[in-house]
Amino acid sequence: MNFNNFFKFLDELRYDSTIFILGIDNYLESLSSIITDKNKVFIFEVDEDVYNDYIDKINTDNIKLSLFSEENINNILSENIKTRNFLNIFANHLEEYESKYPVQTKLFYGSIDYYYYKAQVFVSTFKTFKELYFKNFISNVNHIYTSTCFDNLLDYYKNIPALIISAGPSLDENMKTLIKYKNRLKNFLIICGNRTLKPLVEADIIPDFVVSVDPQELTFNMIKDYNYLNIPLIFFEHSNSKLVDNYKGPKIFSTMGSFCNIKGLKNMLLCFSGGSVAHPMTHIACCLGCTDVIFLGQDFAYKDNKPHSDCSTFDSKENTRTEKIGSLKIKDVFGKDIYTDNLLYIYKLAMELFIEKVKGDFNFINSSKGAHIIGSIYKPLEKVLQNHNYNLEKPNFNDVEDTIKPTIELEKYILGLRGMLEQYIGKFTIHKKILIEITKGKHSIAEGTTYFYKMTDDLNNFLNSNDTIVFRGYIEEFLFEVKERYFKVLVKDYPVLSKNLMYQSSIFKNYIDDLITLLIEIHSEI
Repeated sequence: MNFNNFFKFLDELRYDSTIFILGIDNYLESLSSIITDKNKVFIFEVDEDVYNDYIDKINTDNIKLSLFSEENINNILSENIKTRNFLNIFANHLEEYESKYPVQTKLFYGSIDYYYYKAQVFVSTFKTFKELYFKNFISNVNHIYTSTCFDNLLDYYKNIPALIISAGPSLDENMKTLIKYKNRLKNFLIICGNRTLKPLVEADIIPDFVVSVDPQELTFNMIKDYNYLNIPLIFFEHSNSKLVDNYKGPKIFSTMGSFCNIKGLKNMLLCFSGGSVAHPMTHIACCLGCTDVIFLGQDFAYKDNKPHSDCSTFDSKENTRTEKIGSLKIKDVFGKDIYTDNLLYIYKLAMELFIEKVKGDFNFINSSKGAHIIGSIYKPLEKVLQNHNYNLEKPNFNDVEDTIKPTIELEKYILGLRGMLEQYIGKFTIHKKILIEITKGKHSIAEGTTYFYKMTDDLNNFLNSNDTIVFRGYIEEFLFEVKERYFKVLVKDYPVLSKNLMYQSSIFKNYIDDLITLLIEIHSEI
């Protein structure tokens, strides 16, 4: 192996970069001499004998060796490629592995690309919707007191099959089949999103639940004409507040994290979030006890060069073919090539990861004609409806016992958030003053170091507080940008700069200054 070539990719290594390597060899000593104690290194070895030869030779806390498997890859990458560091990762493989283990090499880089792009999408989403997320949360808290907690419904529809209605191009064909076998739908639990409510209602097929996740007002426009129906709405902390405010039917609240900060809701079930409404709809079906989960219009691809079914479009331009119809080629349910894009591919992989986690307890049937979803079995919808033996009667939603309720007043909760922000604005203002004094040499090294530890403790306490999840969009965007702005220190410079208290104080003064500005902005929004 050529060490010079192998380590060339580390020239731009930062002091806290994360490194992924496919293949172990006698480079450990050289690697250890390059990295800092803040770097993390994850090595994957395909050959079990080689793995066994090296596992006992690794004696540092920040270098980990794992036997190569898809499960190990996903577990490690999901925990170590996040919104805060995805621009700060390095990956490489032993030269001979590309020809020796082509499948594993492709999986290695494909998985890294997936988690990298996923983090990138989340950062973009936070930037776009942070204010709307927070506004919706503050408004939606008002409705949890007059709504049913989703946790009251766990296993309420046990063994009832669920139809998950998504808006992919296949839905047009699926709708024809649903209409043809309408009389057989009474024994199915029908779960739809904002976009698919319209075609169902217009076909006189009334869903059992409509799930709303997206924060934009477009979701309200999709549903507003059907407020007269008594369909239970499942909403979340970031669901569009105008939709939740104006919805006339029963309301059920679930959470993706923020509602758990409300007194009495700490132990609420966290609903799976994979990027599209299909993911929480699928998780909801499983939590309701629906053993068979059947996907309709769940294409994750540009079937017939369209992103959505014609029956679910709300803008005539949505299905107009453009050059951007997907550049990734994957397999459809028949094993043929079909095109998708990075975002839809991420959604597909997220669904597959969810299915992998719950497999054995549920059967996933894909009655769409788009991308093959690993973990599901393709079965035409006509056969599902024509030959089914689902005979259990659906329980009535109105008979649900609503025993889980929050126990805090909105006004007190909001005052608590304001008080917490004011407290930290005060603390960080003091820290900023002391950091300025340190840069001017007004404190001894011992005093400055003590102040530094106190400041970092307060920073960690704030960033790791459960309360900050309420404005997670602001915080995640801030941490991503501040890291890129102030903390791009190379490994070669780290030994000197890490011991330079003046330099460290100057950097953290800018960091704290930006954080105070952010907290004042958030405070003004409450």
